[in-house]
Amino acid sequence: MAIDFHLELGAPATPERVAGELLALAVEGGLLPAGTEATDLLGPGAVLRAGAWCKVVAANNPFPWPPPVEADFGIVRTCWVAFRLDLRSDAVRPQQDEMVWLCSGLLARLPGDAALHSDYEVLWLLRKEGRLLVSDRDDIWTAERLAMLPQPYERAHLAFSDVPDG
Repeated sequence: MAIDFHLELGAPATPERVAGELLALAVEGGLLPAGTEATDLLGPGAVLRAGAWCKVVAANNPFPWPPPVEADFGIVRTCWVAFRLDLRSDAVRPQQDEMVWLCSGLLARLPGDAALHSDYEVLWLLRKEGRLLVSDRDDIWTAERLAMLPQPYERAHLAFSDVPDG
């Protein structure tokens, strides 16, 4: 069993640049071994120290409607980082902490719009036109995680619209 998170990134982010920055951050922070290559993050993905798997994915949309991040917030994703937490592990919170640390590092290194969410159900953060909003849920954004953020932020109620499909 697993929980999936996505950090969706808009232009000018490219999969290759995101993989390179993600790799540098993860190796720097001791979350991936030094022998890991950016191509690993673009290919099969890699397992972080606490057990979460991550992979950089080029944007694609096989459906005739826009993805929820685009429909609700106008973020046209160019790529995204997939994180899959291992729920069989006792270390779910540390996996989330590593994910937040990496996402915060990417936001500090890459300009552009972004959204971090759990399977389009829970929106953790939204950066639009340079303004960073994070969920007002204290169970998500602990003081330790807020301290990881790369720029000034605002707390807000964040949610996807409940517009039915069809």
